[in-house]
Amino acid sequence: RNAINSKVSVAGGNAPSAAGMGRQEISDRLKGIKSNLARTKVLSRTDVDFLAQIDRTHPGYYEANRLLADYYYKLKDYKRQTQALEVATKRGRYKHDPAVLLSLAKAYARVRNYRKALSTMRRVERKMRRLPAAQKADAYRFHAEILEFEFQRQFNDDPKRANVTLVDKAISKWERYETFSRGANGGAVAKAQGKIRELNELKSRVEL
Repeated sequence: RNAINSKVSVAGGNAPSAAGMGRQEISDRLKGIKSNLARTKVLSRTDVDFLAQIDRTHPGYYEANRLLADYYYKLKDYKRQTQALEVATKRGRYKHDPAVLLSLAKAYARVRNYRKALSTMRRVERKMRRLPAAQKADAYRFHAEILEFEFQRQFNDDPKRANVTLVDKAISKWERYETFSRGANGGAVAKAQGKIRELNELKSRVEL
């Protein structure tokens, strides 16, 4: 997860192909890539190629895709990041990891798949207790923004069919964001309070 917030550079190099390696050899190579990345923040092209060759029959398949997702994020290749995160969270330890699921929700938003972003945020919320306070605040902020965006999208398509409960849910998320930000980030508290006022005014207008 730390790689999400770190700058990853790419270097050249040579490494054996996963196709010619046994299961334990692949596991050892994957462990080495993770260790080296944590230490140097450098992911070589051969590392990337190797990770992409690990297939679904190997237990490291989901971890390999998580690492690839971080790499694609740094390249701003959000489509491939989304695809890699979909694989990483399909099974195994990352299926229920709220930080990785939050990354997937944000990736969906970057490729403008807002409905999947919302459905993924519901998965995040079920595991929210496992996140530290700062990440909880970030998750609530993002969830609030996506809920508001989805309401605005519906309203622009057909005002009569727009689901106003999305606005209520967005207000609730901003309230949670304010709670987790209080005492740590005065600017975030002010932002939350402003958004709550704005959304209450929006709700009053659309309910007239």
